[in-house]
Amino acid sequence: MTHGPNHDFAGLIPLALHHTPLQQALANLEAHQSARPEYLPRAPYDHPQNEAWRRWARERQDLLDQLTIAKACNGSHIHAPKKAHPINPGHVQGYPVQHFVDRLNAFLLRMAALPETDPEWYHLRNQACSCRHAAMKRARELRDRTTIIPEIPRKRRGPSRPMPTPTLNMKRNAAFKPLSHFIDKLQGILDEMASLDVWTNEWEGLRDRACAARSAAKRRAYEVGDTTTHIPEVPRRGPRPK
Repeated sequence: MTHGPNHDFAGLIPLALHHTPLQQALANLEAHQSARPEYLPRAPYDHPQNEAWRRWARERQDLLDQLTIAKACNGSHIHAPKKAHPINPGHVQGYPVQHFVDRLNAFLLRMAALPETDPEWYHLRNQACSCRHAAMKRARELRDRTTIIPEIPRKRRGPSRPMPTPTLNMKRNAAFKPLSHFIDKLQGILDEMASLDVWTNEWEGLRDRACAARSAAKRRAYEVGDTTTHIPEVPRRGPRPK
């Protein structure tokens, strides 16, 4: 069949259907490359064929720029989100990400209507956390990078509820012991060690107890913010004599 709307001219039109900008840019560059005019090095600079070659080179540079842009917009598997199993459409109903986002926003609105001291606020926050986790998982499965998943607010700390300090629990504790108690205990173990031979098993056992007592003293010094009181060191055995 050599007649009709596509055959009214000498040559055939190269018809190509491209699905992505990257494929389109590659096809444009390939078609442009095949129509390259020949450059005449011995002809003068303003020869019409050399002018055509320079025009072709400029157009080729534009096409290369378009190819670079298409490659950048095409996306890369390196920057894709974390892999997740795709949804099996015959197994369960795969809700879109927006479904979970709508549920999450409903939880957040109900949280905003309650005071933070209400225990129901905590229950709603737990449900919102679960819903946000499901939304992020579905976004990974669907490779969805555009839907915005809202954050969940934390309980605000006001002046009546300051940040906890290390001393808070200890000062309220009836069994709270001051730092001097721990240092006295450590010093008693060290005095007992001084009366023993270094190469006995009893000295080794006392040294383990002394190390534990010194750790407890250092912890209590940190808790009460004491940086000046000296905590005695635990002696070490030197090399065994020949």
